[in-house]
Amino acid sequence: IVGQAGIGQFSIMLVVGYLVVVSTVLSLSALSTNGLLKGGGAYFLVSRALGPELGGAIGVIFYAANVSGCVVYLLGFAEEFVDVMGWEHGGWTHCIIALIALTGVTTICFVGPSLYAKTAIA
Repeated sequence: IVGQAGIGQFSIMLVVGYLVVVSTVLSLSALSTNGLLKGGGAYFLVSRALGPELGGAIGVIFYAANVSGCVVYLLGFAEEFVDVMGWEHGGWTHCIIALIALTGVTTICFVGPSLYAKTAIA
């Protein structure tokens, strides 16, 4: 980024990113001190503070962002896996590797909570 934009624009981007992070952290801190959080994570926190209408809209966007992020992470994993293994690029190789990884992640998601509950000490 520095090579394309220069040190001045890079510094501006860094400051803007820092301001976004700080404002997000302060906003979530204000919401989380608003009462006892029973469960549901970030979505429950935002929907309780903003109401069901706006919370539902944010929940749909939150879901779409998580799905899109998962796709990007799996394709990035597949790209690096193909590079490390020394396989040929092109065709459906990346998609097949990503599909296998998705199957593994899905299995962990379905089996994980029950396995964790069985092995948890406390």
